Amino acid sequence: MSEAGCRRALEQQVEGTDLILGIPVRFGLGFALNSGFLPHPNTLYWGGYGGSLAIIDMDARTTIAYAMNKMSGTTTGDPRAYSLAMAFWEASSA
Repeated sequence: MSEAGCRRALEQQVEGTDLILGIPVRFGLGFALNSGFLPHPNTLYWGGYGGSLAIIDMDARTTIAYAMNKMSGTTTGDPRAYSLAMAFWEASSA
């Protein structure tokens, strides 16, 4: 995506409790917006079945994508992708 497209996607469109995840979520265009659990405010993300994850961090000027070659058996909440993203942010702030 272009930088302009990412900036446009950061504009909040909807906010509320996700009916599947049961957690509060803010949505931009096609992505969820950081609600305080990611280190940078200008971050877009979304995950997929089995634990895949895509993150666009505009502040760090980085995109992280994770797609596993073996699903974990859970449909949501697989910590592998989030752990890799957190390791990136820890390494980049050191």
